[in-house]
Amino acid sequence: MGGRKSLAETRPEVVELAHKLRKPTRSGKQRSLHEISAELAARGFVAEKTGQDHWHKIKKARQRLVLCRLMVDIMRTVHDLLDGSRKARLI
Repeated sequence: MGGRKSLAETRPEVVELAHKLRKPTRSGKQRSLHEISAELAARGFVAEKTGQDHWHKIKKARQRLVLCRLMVDIMRTVHDLLDGSRKARLI
């Protein structure tokens, strides 16, 4: 069966380090997932496409929202114009 390989298959050193970081410390406190991700990033393990794709999707979503609102306004205007012309014909 196809599909994308897991992180354990492609970068086992990252998974191993994450497991080590997740284990409780000597004081018995377990690190949060946020702390673990910050530590991994500090050691250079970051995603290749982080950031830019996320903002690109948001930008596209905002553009779609603006276009949808514009289309609704245009449709309302056309509807009002057609409705007004029908009334004018009836009078």
